[in-house]
Amino acid sequence: MLSLPEYGLDGIIPLSLVNLTALSSLDLSENKMIGSLPENIGELGESLKSVILSENTLSGSIPSSFYNLSTLEHWQIDHNYFTGTLRDDLGEIFANSLEAFAVQFNYLSGTLPSTLSLLSKLERFEITNNEFYGSNYPGFSNMTTPSLQVFDAANVGFVSSTLPQSYYSLLGLEVLVLGYDGLYGTLPEAMADYWPDMRVLALDNTHLTGSLPESLGNMVNMEKLLIASCQLMTGSLPSSMVNMRKLSIINIASNTFSGTFPSTPEGITEDGGNNLKVYFPSLVKLYISSNHFTGPVPVYSSLPSM
Repeated sequence: MLSLPEYGLDGIIPLSLVNLTALSSLDLSENKMIGSLPENIGELGESLKSVILSENTLSGSIPSSFYNLSTLEHWQIDHNYFTGTLRDDLGEIFANSLEAFAVQFNYLSGTLPSTLSLLSKLERFEITNNEFYGSNYPGFSNMTTPSLQVFDAANVGFVSSTLPQSYYSLLGLEVLVLGYDGLYGTLPEAMADYWPDMRVLALDNTHLTGSLPESLGNMVNMEKLLIASCQLMTGSLPSSMVNMRKLSIINIASNTFSGTFPSTPEGITEDGGNNLKVYFPSLVKLYISSNHFTGPVPVYSSLPSM
């Protein structure tokens, strides 16, 4: 194991790295490494399980030999300057090993591999802020277990797409981030049944239409609800939202929502107003501007500002 995160390292990754033939994990994250990955990195072979190079200034394309690391479990090269495309057989190569695929905040391009659905052990899929293109989100219909917990794919260049039906089978999903792209359609009425463990739902700046489903309130583990600037989202807020007591951030600004916020039950109010603390004790940020709400502005004593 070579683990040197936040060591202030700079310079390039040396070609001699491949001499560490028993290396099981390479973690050089949060340093100042520059240059490209060694072309011979694949010579490290099946002993290498983790490549963690997050938050450096590395660049260049993924070497073809990288795909020789067929037992890799953690592929984390996010927040760098990598370019180029991903091989279409990526899902076949890492089908039985890859658990974390984190390449967000790079300059990767091309279409996503059609074989991604073969990644049967995948738990984290993070590709936000790249230059991919296409009209469909990748499908995961062939996953043998609902292992995926994080799906983070905002601002990656998808033109227009609805969510694949297979996403509704990802029962272990906790984080779904699909903002700033061409997502359209409506939110499923049974979304709480599909994603009972959801903690973060971020669908900002998409083309979603319709209203928030009443079942939203059954997603009691939700901490962040971010559906701002969809513009075509309409209707009143579900009364069931009062069950979402773990919510810390609600951002539904710049839509066409109407109606009122839930009012505090008689006899419970702390200050005689419409106090959200009763319903949302964890709330620290609330953004509701540019909608069509009516009635009194909600009061929440611990919010820094409204």
